[in-house]
This record gives sequence, C-alpha cells and structure tokens, in this order.
Amino acid sequence: MGIVNSALKNEQLNLALERLEMLLDPENQELLQGLDARKSAHLPELSRSFSKSPHRIKKKLDKLKAAGFVYSPKRYPKGYSINQLKCVKVKLQAGQVIKSL
Repeated sequence: MGIVNSALKNEQLNLALERLEMLLDPENQELLQGLDARKSAHLPELSRSFSKSPHRIKKKLDKLKAAGFVYSPKRYPKGYSINQLKCVKVKLQAGQVIKSL
C-alpha cells in the first residue's frame, strides 16, 4: 500500500509541476490575461490582439484547455474563456505543495 501511495504522490507532484510550468510560461500568462471569464474569445480575434499566428495560439490554448485552465463554453464551442476557478485551485494547491517542501 505504501508503494501505491508513494507512486500516486509522485504522479500528483509531477502533474502539479507540469501545470506550474505551464502557468509560469510568459506566453501562457499573456494569453490567460487576455481571456475573460464572462465572454468567450475566438481564435481570429485572439490572433489579432496578440499579433501571433492562429496556429501557435491554438496550440497553446489546446494545452491550457487540456490542463483545465481554459474552456470552450457550450454556447460558443469555438470560443475560449478562462477557467478562473481552476486557476485559483491550482494556485492554492501549489502554495500547499511549496509549504510541504
């Protein structure tokens, strides 16, 4: 049982570190700050506002979406909004992990 718990803790720690690295990436920070929780933004709009290619932004958004930091509302499936609750939870969990180290 101790091996399983240790493996789970290591897996959770690795996942937490991946998410923190994702949040610390300056491009991701810029993108997250440009999103709004109250309305969704579409890829062409984001591409224009950040002066970056749609492909590059979509790649970043897909990674952020897989981690739960960004979502596409059901009403606008091709739009992107920031998941503020997930971001706050990760920040709180990261604080706890840092304190335990």
